[in-house]
Amino acid sequence: MGILDFLFKKNKPAQPSQPFRAPNATLSELAQRAEEAKRKEIDAALPEVEASAHRIRSQWSHLEKKTVGLAKKPVRSGIDGEKVAEQSRDAFARRTEQLFKSSVFPEARASERERDIESFSRFARDFEEVLHKFARALSDNKYLFLFFKEDTEEIGRSINELNDEALTLKHSVEAAHKNSEKYATLLRRIGELEALRGKNAEFEQKARSAEEEVARWTEKEKQAQTEFALEEKNAAQSKIEIAALDNDAWTAENEITQLIAPLQRPFRKLEKLLESRETRPSQEPLTPRAHVDKQLLYSLASYAANLILALENDAESNKLAAACAELEKNVTELNFDLKDSEKIQEACDAVRGGKIRSLWSVRTDALRRKEQKSEALAPLEKAKAALEDASEHRQEASLAFKAAQAKLAENAAAIRLEKDAINKAANSLFKLSLRE
Repeated sequence: MGILDFLFKKNKPAQPSQPFRAPNATLSELAQRAEEAKRKEIDAALPEVEASAHRIRSQWSHLEKKTVGLAKKPVRSGIDGEKVAEQSRDAFARRTEQLFKSSVFPEARASERERDIESFSRFARDFEEVLHKFARALSDNKYLFLFFKEDTEEIGRSINELNDEALTLKHSVEAAHKNSEKYATLLRRIGELEALRGKNAEFEQKARSAEEEVARWTEKEKQAQTEFALEEKNAAQSKIEIAALDNDAWTAENEITQLIAPLQRPFRKLEKLLESRETRPSQEPLTPRAHVDKQLLYSLASYAANLILALENDAESNKLAAACAELEKNVTELNFDLKDSEKIQEACDAVRGGKIRSLWSVRTDALRRKEQKSEALAPLEKAKAALEDASEHRQEASLAFKAAQAKLAENAAAIRLEKDAINKAANSLFKLSLRE
């Protein structure tokens, strides 16, 4: 290129930069990366944690020697309160001896770093409580400061040093947890995603099974519908005949009711009249009191209450005829007007002439033939029950299918959320994206 070319060259348009795409990693590769990073964080923290725990062990051992020395130290004889001084020393020795015996220090194991950091974390919490108990044992015993001033002051300084070192251990463990927690969180999310995917296969299987059940019962319902339609067609004539017989029975029953309904009120009045005759005393001492037929009273009460039900138990209408005869004998005493008397007479004539018996026979025959014809409808009823059963099962299967679909959709949404969270964490921690 010449100098003029350089001076007068045209600026070329800038090429658009390609968006950054993070390298892909599978779920297992991502889990391996997170596990390694987490282990590195813990490995980096462990030397200081172990060193701090070692210093605590050394200082604790030194404190134990001081405490044992105090326990063996004699009280100067001749001082005031010599007995109290000995009791205070021994009581302190007993309380602290249990604390020294119960103290267990963690051991580092190179192959189990994560578990080790947890053991140091537990030790830091437990040792903090032990120190509080030790300090309380010292502060509760005011006579120790009075009789063993130098020893208690030295023990107090040791406790303060131990407390400082325990705080250092606690902070080191917390820092290790904090630095490794982001990787632990990613590992937990990976585990949750794998669990959701495992459940997704289970939910898919349930949805498929439910869908198959819907198809199976839909086909059964279709077959049952065809069978029911065929039986309904076959039963059409029987239904017409049954309806006709039902009408014959109703017509006969209605005619019976119209004929003898005028007897109901008179029967009720006659029943009361006969009962009153039986219960009232005779006017003449030598005349015996009348006794009324109990069966007749029962017939009068039955027909007065329900004509058709009474005839059910009196098919030949003999009891009805007897009641009519008794009514005719006493009609004058019952004081009916001319119009009611004529209706009563017409009804009694219908009973006596056999019209009621004839109509009842028509009704009974129609109901008997209706029952026989109804037996021909058994296949239709069976087909109807099968259709209802298939329809009910198909509806239940449809509900189960919808529930399985909803569960599958819910799980799929949870998988998407978990994958998004894992992708964000992978990009933030390793500049990687999840590859399916």
